[in-house]
Amino acid sequence: MSFNAFYEVIESYRSKPFEWGVADCCTFTADCVQTITGIDWLADYRGQYSTEAGALELIGTSLLSRMNQLFQWVAPAYVVRGNVLMFDGALGVADSGKYGFFMTQERGLRAVPIMTCAYAWDVKQCLPS
Repeated sequence: MSFNAFYEVIESYRSKPFEWGVADCCTFTADCVQTITGIDWLADYRGQYSTEAGALELIGTSLLSRMNQLFQWVAPAYVVRGNVLMFDGALGVADSGKYGFFMTQERGLRAVPIMTCAYAWDVKQCLPS
């Protein structure tokens, strides 16, 4: 596990404009998770979509359901650095016990207080997909 690589991914997304399939909430989150777990949960979908509808069609279910299939749910109050978060339908990652980062259409990469997130998952407990 490399937190240096984790922060390098976050920094690399600061200058990227939002683009479905290239720099969206899924690619950002998957890139961050891969630095921690070595697993790219988005590998089968990369390069396969360029719209929100295309992303949801490929995932085959809701984003919430897909995350529940991949990772163990954890209460937002107990997240640690690198855990996956969901805020307003978008995925992001926890930086600390206080903030998470999200790649959004409207504002690009942004920080959001973790306690405002609806869902969280522990990436160190990957479930069989």
